[in-house]
Amino acid sequence: NVFPTGIWPPVKARLGFVRFKTLELLVNLMKFNNIHLHEQLVQHRVIGHLLDLMFAWPDNNFVHHQVKDLIVIILYSQSE
Repeated sequence: NVFPTGIWPPVKARLGFVRFKTLELLVNLMKFNNIHLHEQLVQHRVIGHLLDLMFAWPDNNFVHHQVKDLIVIILYSQSE
């Protein structure tokens, strides 16, 4: 994710529109509270990948907001 630009410190690759919209889509899908969908997301370790995204771009508030929403959805769906 780091481009060799000759600049120090190296410039990190951008998150990108497609990655962000995919993250947003996954968060919105989780709102449906579909147990089959939840099982598939767990099986494919999507939640872990989303957390990795959050830590890969620590300065991106949009990613943090989406991941936080996802965690809140998971916690509320577990309590029901």
